[in-house]
Amino acid sequence: MAIFGSEERFRARLLSASPWAAAFLDAPDDPIAFAAVRAAVSRTRAEAGNGVWNAWAEATRGLLSEAAGTPFEAMTTALAVADFTGGRFAGAADFAGFDFPGDAVFANAAFAGPAYFSACSFRGRADFTQATFSRDGAWFEQSRFLARADFGRASWQGAAEFRNCDFAGSASFAGAVFGGDLWATASQFGADADFSGAQFAEAAGFGRCVFAGAARFTGAAFAGSAGFEAAEFRAQASFDRAGFTGKAWFGKARFATPPAFGAARFAVPPEGLD
Repeated sequence: MAIFGSEERFRARLLSASPWAAAFLDAPDDPIAFAAVRAAVSRTRAEAGNGVWNAWAEATRGLLSEAAGTPFEAMTTALAVADFTGGRFAGAADFAGFDFPGDAVFANAAFAGPAYFSACSFRGRADFTQATFSRDGAWFEQSRFLARADFGRASWQGAAEFRNCDFAGSASFAGAVFGGDLWATASQFGADADFSGAQFAEAAGFGRCVFAGAARFTGAAFAGSAGFEAAEFRAQASFDRAGFTGKAWFGKARFATPPAFGAARFAVPPEGLD
């Protein structure tokens, strides 16, 4: 184990970052117990605040780098997961500025108050599938998603703020329900972006967005205004079967290939489409 100096030293550093793992390093596999303890520790660490969380994240990032390709890789990767699966947040959930060194799992989580994820770094998969956000809104602006971001079938009763985000991996909002405004202005989508079947009850703002991969809005329903002004589509853009009840704005939008609007419905003539 020359990469670590010694196996014992690496184990000591691993347990320094995640002391709770001592019960599992040499014990028989018990994935149910491991997941339960990891979820409880994730919640406690988050409640301790940004400073405590990011100190753990920094230590864990270093361990992940050293463990790659070694027998410690699987355990270190598992310890890097922030597990909030099915979590219930009664008041404000403040994750602003958090660094998530591994997967961040908020699948089926319910946010009864405002949810703050501004300026976060999601280094592993960000999983918000079927999460629910309240009328108080959810803020993700200026966050970086370095791997896949999955908001499939998530729902917002209030505003969803994704301005100036960087999605380096694929992003899925397929089947998502936006009960309030969605603002993704000036965000960068570095891979495929899937909004197929999404429902937008209020304004949907994609102005100045860059879509480097396929942009899929197939079957999406826009009840309010839909703004794509000065957006750049560098691959195929599909709006097949989309419905636009409010005004759709495409002024100064750029398409690398002709966009697809097969069977799309416009209640009001769109602006900026020839």
